[in-house]
Amino acid sequence: MRLLNQIKGNPIFRTRIRKIYGNYFYWSWAKWIGKKKILSPYIDPLDLVVKEAFPSSVQNYIFGLEDFSEMGFLMHFLRKDDFFVDIGANIGAYSLLAAGVSEAFVLSFEPDDARRDFLKEQVMVNGLHPLIYIDSRVVGTKEETLIFSEHSVSKNIYVEAGVPRIAVSIDSLELEKTPNMVKIDAKGYGLEVVQGMRQLLEHEDMKAVICSFSEDIEPEIRDLTREIIRSEGFKICSYDPVSRVLEESAELDKELMLFVRDLDFAQQRLSLAKSFSWFNKKI
Repeated sequence: MRLLNQIKGNPIFRTRIRKIYGNYFYWSWAKWIGKKKILSPYIDPLDLVVKEAFPSSVQNYIFGLEDFSEMGFLMHFLRKDDFFVDIGANIGAYSLLAAGVSEAFVLSFEPDDARRDFLKEQVMVNGLHPLIYIDSRVVGTKEETLIFSEHSVSKNIYVEAGVPRIAVSIDSLELEKTPNMVKIDAKGYGLEVVQGMRQLLEHEDMKAVICSFSEDIEPEIRDLTREIIRSEGFKICSYDPVSRVLEESAELDKELMLFVRDLDFAQQRLSLAKSFSWFNKKI
């Protein structure tokens, strides 16, 4: 039922429904015979390691692109030698696409040990070590040491005893190049991340932000996070990778939001970008 609802929720998925269901049933069969993982072709030229313990890898395998619009925007917008920062990289799907398809440099932050090891495996499989640097630090408002419960990056991560992690703000980093785009998936701590990158948001070379908002996040926290980004000239947008049309959006409560500054510049880039292949469909 969930698979059907996801297909209904995105018209583009219905154009490749046989392939999506084929991937779903193959994955179900692989689990049934006891396979721990599979290696599958992903967006050309990438391969994707898929493991049941990492649901995002399964979603990206089944649907080709878990976040079709946002991932499509990333691949169409970024260019070779651009700089992409992936905060809360998880299995690294965005990082892989930025480096492997767009040939951008990537700084991936993933504090969870298991997810970070899986991200390293994805990078190794695809030979992307020269383009992707993986950082184990937590991204927040300032440099400090936090205590996390083991293998947890959920909203309730602060405990008295656990695994210490070094936290850092984006603005405190001495980066050699200004990021052109940032993705934030901080499991409820997006506000802290944004508060720690105010200087970056002001920079003219910083053009786009993809921000994930947890379902349980308080509305006032979501609103404040959104308004900080918008205050620096970013507009909430929607993007159709098939038509390559970027438009301002009035939706303020989506779980995944795209913010873009200088829409004319972005639209020109998107229009001229090389195509990527999704389930043998050129987009």
